[in-house]
This record gives sequence, C-alpha cells and structure tokens, in this order.
Amino acid sequence: MTKYRIQKVEQENIHYLHKGSGAPLVFLHGFGCSPSYYLPLLNHLANKFEIIAPKMFGINYLKKQPASINEYAELVLGFCSSLGVELYCMVGHSLGSIVAFKTGDILSEYFYLVGMNPVLPVDYDLLGFTARAIYKNIRESLGITGGFRAVLFGNTILLPALFNLLKNMSASIDTVKDIRSFTYNDMNVTQPTLILYGEKDEFFNLDDRVNEQIKCSFAHLTIKRLNKLNHDWPIFHPKLAAQEISDFII
Repeated sequence: MTKYRIQKVEQENIHYLHKGSGAPLVFLHGFGCSPSYYLPLLNHLANKFEIIAPKMFGINYLKKQPASINEYAELVLGFCSSLGVELYCMVGHSLGSIVAFKTGDILSEYFYLVGMNPVLPVDYDLLGFTARAIYKNIRESLGITGGFRAVLFGNTILLPALFNLLKNMSASIDTVKDIRSFTYNDMNVTQPTLILYGEKDEFFNLDDRVNEQIKCSFAHLTIKRLNKLNHDWPIFHPKLAAQEISDFII
C-alpha cells in the first residue's frame, strides 16, 4: 500500500508522496487520478530528484474542493510554501500540467516547467467530455491503447476513480466547465517550459490554432510531439516520460 505524508495548509490536510533526494521536483497528477497511479514514473524520477507529489485533483481528502484552475494553483502554491520548497521543477500531467503552468504564470522565480498532454482549449461541452472519457477508458481497459499496463490500470484503478469523481460531482462538473472555458491568452509564463504531447490524445487537439495561442503565452517554450501515444501515456510509458523530463531539466 502506498504511504502518504500529510501537510497542513490552512484548514486542509494535503496528502503527498515523498521520494528520492536531490533538486526538488513537484509532480501534479491528472484529474480523477492520484500520485500512486504514476508510481513507476515517480520511482524513475526519484533516482535523480526529490519527488514531492501532492494528491489534489478529484481524489483527495480536501474539505473544500477547488472548482477552477486558479483555485488549484493557489492551493499548490500554499502547499509548496508550507513545505518550504524552493521550486526547481514542476511537472504535470493533463489538468496537473495547466495548474503547473498557471503556477509559473503567478510566480516570477526561475524554475523548469514540464507539461505532459496538458489541458488545451476545446469546443465541446460536459457531455462531450464524458463521452471522450468513456471511449478512452474502454480502449485502455481492453488493452487497445496502452497495452497490458493499460489493462491493469483500466480494470483496477479507473472504477475507484469514477467513484471519487461521482462523490465530488459538483466540484467535478465545475472543474470540467473551467477546463472547457480555459484559454492561454491571459497567461505570460517566463520559465523554460517543455510540452510533451501524445498525438493520439482523446481529449485535446494541439492543432495549428491552439499551437499559436500557446506559443504567444510562453517566453521559452519547447513542444515535442510523441507519435501514437494517447492522453494517459505517462502512466503507460513511465521510463520514456522520465527520460524526456530528465533530458530537459538536467
């Protein structure tokens, strides 16, 4: 069983994983997931960094569920401040990516940012998001996407994740609405940033229009497209993800 530490942030108790030693790397998981889903990736990264992975989005023990990307970013900042973490790198997946980027937008300090298949502007509604999630989960559970690791993931983890999302339905709906309306136009991220994008993403399309919007919001941006990988690829290909992250920030 994965053992979490607890850090009090105002009235909240933030559960987080702590691994390794070295320069601190804060890892932000995707919506409806948990840091434990990424253990193989975190274990790879812990060979080189001190890994701090708070449990934030969708599955947590928070008294008040954040309902927007800004609220999540403020919570992450409070968490890092309470731990006394001097950021060296912040890595996120999916919703965790955009929260990491928003953190960089708020702060002026120098640190590295890495986003793996981040939230991108979309033109579909809550029903469309749900349909895409079901489609993705079925393909993963059958091993069509992600192989054998995805079968284990789909059949042992996704159902508990769905339960937790339903338990926090109001905040989940508000978060999806915020994702749908989110735009990069108001962001000004000055930190060196890497976006790793699996081109088979079931939710977000990094097309030319979105690509140009993003480029205008980041002063030092590198985008790397990964052929044939889907939205959850960091979970199914942890060694590849760890290598890409390490190559960028070391």
